[in-house]
Amino acid sequence: MTTTPRTRGATVWPTGLPSAGKTTIARLLPYEPPSDPSLVLPTQHQSPQESADAVYSVPAERGLV
Repeated sequence: MTTTPRTRGATVWPTGLPSAGKTTIARLLPYEPPSDPSLVLPTQHQSPQESADAVYSVPAERGLV
């Protein structure tokens, strides 16, 4: 077997599989909150519809939807 140097990396994320280790992996990764988030939802002061509208507005304003 010969090996070739790799120039690109890949990530395999086992989504949806029970006992695949998703929770274990997530707990090991450090959480870094964004320094300047595009959107902050004060859900304790909004209805679900208001929150959904706010989420939709971000890509809409960027012309993505």
